[in-house]
Amino acid sequence: MHKYWKKNRRQLQMTITHLNRFHNRSLRKTTKLSDVPLDNIFSKLSLVLWTSLAEVELNILITENEHFTRAFLDTVDLTKKIETQKWLALLDYYFQKHYLTSRKRTLSKTNLGDTAHHRYHAIREVILDDLEPFIELRNRVAHGQWAVAFNSDGLKKNQEMTTHIWKLSKKDLIFLKSLVKNLPPLVKLLITSKTTFERDYDKYLNRINRAREDINLRFNFLVKHLK
Repeated sequence: MHKYWKKNRRQLQMTITHLNRFHNRSLRKTTKLSDVPLDNIFSKLSLVLWTSLAEVELNILITENEHFTRAFLDTVDLTKKIETQKWLALLDYYFQKHYLTSRKRTLSKTNLGDTAHHRYHAIREVILDDLEPFIELRNRVAHGQWAVAFNSDGLKKNQEMTTHIWKLSKKDLIFLKSLVKNLPPLVKLLITSKTTFERDYDKYLNRINRAREDINLRFNFLVKHLK
């Protein structure tokens, strides 16, 4: 299965690279489609691609490392879990496996220890606070809500989501790219090697933290470079 998922990843990556050329051109020329900046239009398209790539990376993690994930798949039912819940299920299972003597024990600071508990919550916050909002926004856009977003029942306007859709830009995608590039390899280390996970944890999480903190600098540098 992982070979098939990697074929999907390859096509997504090629499409993102191709679309990015036109997106950057729209930034350079500040082009609009009627009253909508092309930056916003391309960002909506790229949002779907990047979040799809995150989902593909998740499936590669689960299927590629079968020696390490078989017990997880036999224990955890993923069939009814949404994407974010699958990430959290992986995180919980392997922190329990590596740091607790029993899966019945809770992932508390006392049981994990201060350092492991901090790492657990830091990754959990990246999934819930950073990745999940992009997934929720993707779901709206993928269902045609490009100008006005609705609540889950489709009967009432969701003003917060609508605002995010209109403000979506290359700046957001720069951060999303960092999430997709760094979260999967970090979780892969957690799955396959506790020692390597602890050694390289800072490298991957710091990349995400820096992308979040320096997003305005990165975006402004890109626009300046394009012009």
